[in-house]
Parts: sequence; C-alpha cells; structure tokens
Amino acid sequence: MDFGVYFNKGMEFLKEPNKAFDSVKKVTIGEAFKYMLVMSVVVAVLNGIITTLLYSMVPAVFAAQMPMQLGPVVLISTIIMSYIGIIVVNLLWSLWLHLWVYILGARKGLEKTMKTVFYAGTPNYLLGWIPFINIVFGVWSLVLSGLGLMRLQEINGGKAALAIIIAIIIPVVILLSVFAFFIAAFLPLMNLGMIS
Repeated sequence: MDFGVYFNKGMEFLKEPNKAFDSVKKVTIGEAFKYMLVMSVVVAVLNGIITTLLYSMVPAVFAAQMPMQLGPVVLISTIIMSYIGIIVVNLLWSLWLHLWVYILGARKGLEKTMKTVFYAGTPNYLLGWIPFINIVFGVWSLVLSGLGLMRLQEINGGKAALAIIIAIIIPVVILLSVFAFFIAAFLPLMNLGMIS
C-alpha cells in the first residue's frame, strides 16, 4: 500500500468514522499497526519542522547558549523522538485501555482494542502537529476511540466512554498525587530558605 491509500483511509476516519471502523473489522492487527506506523511519520516530520522553526527563533534571544548549527540536530532528533514516542504511547495506551474495556465486559480480544487505538489516532497523525490546538485533536482521537470500541469490541457507548474516562483519570490522579507530594515535601524547605 502506498501513502495515498493510507491517507484516504485516514480521511475516511475523519469524515465517516462509523463506516471506517466497520470497514476495518476484518483487517489484521498487522495491517492496523502498519497504518499507525505510516501515518505517524506525518506528525513526527511536521513536529520536527515546527520545533526547528521555534528553535530557530530562540537563538535571537539566547544566542550564546543555543547555536544555530544545532538546527538540523533538533530537526532529526525531534522527528525520531516523536515517531518512537507515538508508537510507544499508542502501544501502552491500547494495553491500558484494554484492561478497562475487559473489566467492563468486552470479550472481543486485545487485537480489537489495539486496532481501535491505532485507527482512532488519525486526528493526531494528520493534525496533531499544530501547536496549541493539538489538544482538540487529542480529544477527537478519544471520541474516535469510543466509537471504535463500540464498533470493534461491540460494547455500548456508556461502557466505551467509562473505559476511556477511567483509563485517563487513574494516571492523572497518580501524577497529581505525586506532584502534590513533592510540593508538600519541598514547601517547608522553601519557607526555611525565605526565613534565613
């Protein structure tokens, strides 16, 4: 398959997600993984370009600390880190999400959840490189995940939404708790520094 075919499939997920998920019900996990690998290149390269452009503006302010010659290094390293990051996050998210989907009664298998996550990432693959509003595309991907779970895992919308909400809330609560712990631990030290 060439990129054009993957791009057309991506547009189908953006325009008619229910039909798109129905069309991939019998697609292998390998093909879904390949879709994610190919489409992730788009956001990784565009992230690299945006980061390099932003970086090129910084040396005007901090010229001594950030030489312009690092531009190509920033571009290549950002592309590589973005690409690897997208793959790792999608794999971990699909495993974590599947735990909650399974607990809530889905029995169609891990592959269906993984396929859902790989295809639901389409808004991020195509538009997630746009600074600031990329949060909107992240939310859109979550909505597509819910639709995908309904179609591929054959669970109702309430269970799909609940699985996604639980899968998001637990890590957020843990991170906030860790952050609060560190603030509470270091606040007395900061007060001592102010007194002395």
